[in-house]
Amino acid sequence: MQAEFPPTRSPLFRPWLWLVTTLCVCFFGSVGHVTAAPQEAETAEAAWEYRPYNVVVWLAHENSWRLQGLEEGIIEGVAAQAMLADPSSWKLEITRAPNPWNWRLISENFDRDLYSDDLQADVINAGETQNADKLIIVKITENLGEYDTSVQEFDLHTKIWGAKVIREAETANLASVIFDSIRTAFMPITRIENVLDKDVRVRVRAIGVCEIAERDANGEWKMVKNTGSPAWINDDEILMPVVLRKDRRGNLDNISAVFWTFLSIVDRSGPNLNCVTHAMRRAPLGGRTGGRTERLGLCVRAPDRETKLRLISNDKQQVPLPDLEIFSRNPDTPAGEDSEFIGKTDWRGEIVIPPNDDPIRILFVKSGRRGLARVPMVPGLYDSQETSMPNDEKRLYAEGITRGLFNELMDNVARRQLIAERFRIALENNNLEKASDLVQELSEVPDANNFKRRLNLEKQDLLSGDIDKREVDYIKGYFLQLETATSDFLNNVKNTQLTRDLQGARKK
Repeated sequence: MQAEFPPTRSPLFRPWLWLVTTLCVCFFGSVGHVTAAPQEAETAEAAWEYRPYNVVVWLAHENSWRLQGLEEGIIEGVAAQAMLADPSSWKLEITRAPNPWNWRLISENFDRDLYSDDLQADVINAGETQNADKLIIVKITENLGEYDTSVQEFDLHTKIWGAKVIREAETANLASVIFDSIRTAFMPITRIENVLDKDVRVRVRAIGVCEIAERDANGEWKMVKNTGSPAWINDDEILMPVVLRKDRRGNLDNISAVFWTFLSIVDRSGPNLNCVTHAMRRAPLGGRTGGRTERLGLCVRAPDRETKLRLISNDKQQVPLPDLEIFSRNPDTPAGEDSEFIGKTDWRGEIVIPPNDDPIRILFVKSGRRGLARVPMVPGLYDSQETSMPNDEKRLYAEGITRGLFNELMDNVARRQLIAERFRIALENNNLEKASDLVQELSEVPDANNFKRRLNLEKQDLLSGDIDKREVDYIKGYFLQLETATSDFLNNVKNTQLTRDLQGARKK
């Protein structure tokens, strides 16, 4: 019996068919003097979803005799698994890292300079990466007969480094571990099509060629979406927005990852994903857009590990913020449910955020009862992260000062009431000398004007120096409440009334 095989089909069949059709339409359209603008727009849309990734993989190691012997097998094994996983939506080229890149990659300076502009420029301008979309660096270190592997992607278009995937391997499974790490490190890219408040629609690159042959229930071969491909984005994965801006000449002017902002997928429609925004600040993807602005979303796949979060003040001093309480919720947690308490920041303003079942955590930073910030993060995406927020120290100090002043105000009110009651008893007993002494005692208790002067001095002292505007508003609010209470309870009506009563008693 002759074996059945899936129908022969080139991975680029559909893009080439589309390209030939487009060229024919454009050619005949130009002959007939028909405008090609609608066709060009349609072409631009289709090119994105049918455009495979060109991926360069550099293998770097210390050139030991064991790794030299294993190198060819690793390259062949990874290439074969890449073809089996997805023959269409990516073209993976794996080679030994060229010299002097090999030694630069395995040096300690490389990790230290990872985010420097010079290093990124060297990577982008390297001859081997000129036509690539992504560079994936695989570093192998021999460790007593076993191997430590580190895999990390650099997206050449957005200049974003992905998560570092660190795993151990043995000789027998070294190629498989490396390929599985490449799958995790690979960051599919999307184009942000539309933003409406928190709702965002994105179009997935290469989704049109992310297909594989599969038998149906009748035994017939058909093309289906390859959900096992590294280029496929699952419904539970997370996107990180990146904004690219060009100058008037069309040259890239600025690239900015929208940190502390992520997109989670709600549903999908063809090549589009409908997402919702989780952000630290309001409307992070808003603002002016146009032909010189490109908004993209990278699918980030974080390893199952913790991230150290450091909180500092957003003033000029940028001091660590200790003793802040950190709570966590999943994005889909109902509003009525309690948040998970992670812990408090230490004296360095640091706290370790562990991973959980959901790839994204929504962190709530609190100082006492006051919420300072809402921080979405993906644990494991980076080893450590830092963000700034208002220094709540002055507000807490102001709260303590105003609480003490309020207690002093109530004490003065009680003293005045007690003196007035004793004054009434003295008049009833016709003890005018005692009543006169009590009027004098009442005049020595701070009245509204005296107490307000005291409040004003304390407020000026608290508002001096570099202080966040929100803190200023909180402190002013505390003192406004005190000033209102002072006017209500420490007025001079009681002093005037007691003096009149004493004068009236003396005339009798």
